Amino acid sequence: MHKRKIKISGILLVIAVLASGIWYGRIQFVEFLIIHSLGGTGLEDIKLDISHLGLEKLHASHLSFTHRQNKLANTIEAHDIITTYRISQLFDGKVETVSIKELSLKQSHTTNTPSTDLTTTLALAPVAYLIHYKNILRNQVRTTRLSADKIYFLGDISPSLQHLTLRLASSHTDGTVSARLTLFDTRRPDAKRTVLIDRATENTLNLAFVYPDDINPGALQVNANVYETSITSDYSIDIARLKTWFEPFVNIEIPGEISPVSGKLHLVLDENSITSSSITAFSQQIKHNDTSIKKANLKLLASAELSPPYTIKILPGSEIIADEFSYSNYSISKAAFDIAVTISITEQQQYLLGTINANALSISDGTHATILNAFSTDIALADATLSANGSFIPNKAPTSVSFTARHNLLDNNGDLQLNTLDPLDLTANNHQLSMITTLWPYTFDFTNGSLSLDAQVEWSRHKPTRFTTRIHADNLGGHINELIFSGLNSQHQLSILPRINSKKAELVTLNNLDSGVTATNISAIMKLETPPTGEQPQIVINDLKGELFGGTFSSEHFVYDLNKNSNRLIITTRDIDLAEVVATQQLDDIKVTGTVDGALPIIINDQGVFIEDGALFNASRGGTIRYNPTAGSGQLSSNPLTDITLKALQDFRYSELSADVNFKPDGVLTINLQLKGRSPKLETTRPVHLNINTEQNLISLLKSLRYAEGVSAKIDAKVRQQYEQSKSQ
Repeated sequence: MHKRKIKISGILLVIAVLASGIWYGRIQFVEFLIIHSLGGTGLEDIKLDISHLGLEKLHASHLSFTHRQNKLANTIEAHDIITTYRISQLFDGKVETVSIKELSLKQSHTTNTPSTDLTTTLALAPVAYLIHYKNILRNQVRTTRLSADKIYFLGDISPSLQHLTLRLASSHTDGTVSARLTLFDTRRPDAKRTVLIDRATENTLNLAFVYPDDINPGALQVNANVYETSITSDYSIDIARLKTWFEPFVNIEIPGEISPVSGKLHLVLDENSITSSSITAFSQQIKHNDTSIKKANLKLLASAELSPPYTIKILPGSEIIADEFSYSNYSISKAAFDIAVTISITEQQQYLLGTINANALSISDGTHATILNAFSTDIALADATLSANGSFIPNKAPTSVSFTARHNLLDNNGDLQLNTLDPLDLTANNHQLSMITTLWPYTFDFTNGSLSLDAQVEWSRHKPTRFTTRIHADNLGGHINELIFSGLNSQHQLSILPRINSKKAELVTLNNLDSGVTATNISAIMKLETPPTGEQPQIVINDLKGELFGGTFSSEHFVYDLNKNSNRLIITTRDIDLAEVVATQQLDDIKVTGTVDGALPIIINDQGVFIEDGALFNASRGGTIRYNPTAGSGQLSSNPLTDITLKALQDFRYSELSADVNFKPDGVLTINLQLKGRSPKLETTRPVHLNINTEQNLISLLKSLRYAEGVSAKIDAKVRQQYEQSKSQ
């Protein structure tokens, strides 16, 4: 038999002998015997005042003692104690009832060490109580009925608990305990809460936090099996109701909304630690600000030290699985994270250190999704700042991306930095930008060259979120709709949030642009700016220039404002070789020499791109036109006017050439050509003036050129191959 049980039984036996009348009236001697016996159990400062001692009842006006453990001294003081018993019960170490009018629990520190943080106490104390549950039943509960009208707290304890008063009523029959603990707040006597212990035995405990006279399930329900060294339990927690249940006594902050949580708990215990445990939890939905988790499943493998300094270890094999994680407009579907974390709790601070891993994450913004493979991060929490350092591999992308994140839980500010560890190489087979995301919504794609990306996001409670990025494009190739390009090079630093703009103007170069005809050596100085009005940026382009048809084109300055329905720029051409222009018509019976300059006003609006009142002209030298149609000339020559024109064009030597050019969004190019020169075929020395009007579906022409000749050989081979494959699908 346990020593304490022997000593308590001895004390009660002494009381029984005295109560039988042998030493009746010697109360002071009885008090001496009881105090001496209790002192042998390790208790200190024992005081006992017995006011009545009878055959069936003992009435003590005062009992107090102190128990020391570690750095804490716990003093219990009871007033107006009535104990009833039978002689036969006393010889068995039991009593019938114990009724206490007033009981105080005082806690004090034996050193100047600050008191334990209430959050820590609330989190770990229930586990500590369960550890000692069996000893309490076996060695302390020796009464059939125990009640206390008023229990309160004193000393070095949380201010919230100093206003807490409890009432206890319990019964103990054949090893089964039932108890009702009612909680009051002296500041709010009407705010009552009840803890029910239903049919607890040496190996079982059914506990519920309820409201008095409430037939609904408890805010917290625990059904536990308690063995020598372990506890196994089912539990359910209604978070919102539990917060309300505690509200009169302790203000528990619960961020957001959490659906009821249920799960299982298994603990392997010794006196001061949880050597191992497994915990499962399920909640239908968790919300906090813009963050939401649907159908969250938690599995934790853990161990913990229950004496200061507290240490909790979340062991490898722990995981969090959810149908969907969402933040703002972004979501992660079917997410599964493996976690391993160590949490250290001292009287001053809490620390956390661990890792989070996921094989694959599918992140969507509602329009398109990005898959991140091999996601891994180290996490830490110190001084209320949560930090993370990790990396991931974009799906099907030949590079890794590293990230560093920091978030202050008190100030709600932080930052995130992203860096490509190696340039994203698109030149290798099956690598193109559209394959990095599962849903690519754009009409352009990069299929060649390499990309590097550095990005930084900063957020704060009091300032708008800032998002900046630096993009380095090296020899990119790809397409925009029907436009094929290669050799795109640029470095650009952008601010994406709170509004899009460039840190400074940057040079952009493009080796080749194929629309059916090829422009080469294109360059411009480009910058994005935030306009005075409107949410969209405007693209400012200066010093645009390039080569086309053996000549050049340029534009000194224009602004493409995404907030406007229509934008306008003027392209200036120099030394355009007419022989190369005519060659695009795929006509063998016309030969032209000479060059022209011009100005082409280009308008871009919601209908498309068109030229309005453009002009071309030869600047100085003239040229020749030789037109000798092989078919259909007989019918044309039957008309005298047409016959003269055909003869003149057989060998026309122009000195002046001008043309009015208009191109409509429907694809029709209209050219009104004016020629002035001489023709030997007309056998005249007088100048010849010709006016020729032509219409041509330019889009159909360019498509036919692309069909007949394919993509220009100047375009990189992989870009040509990818484009041809995409058109054949």
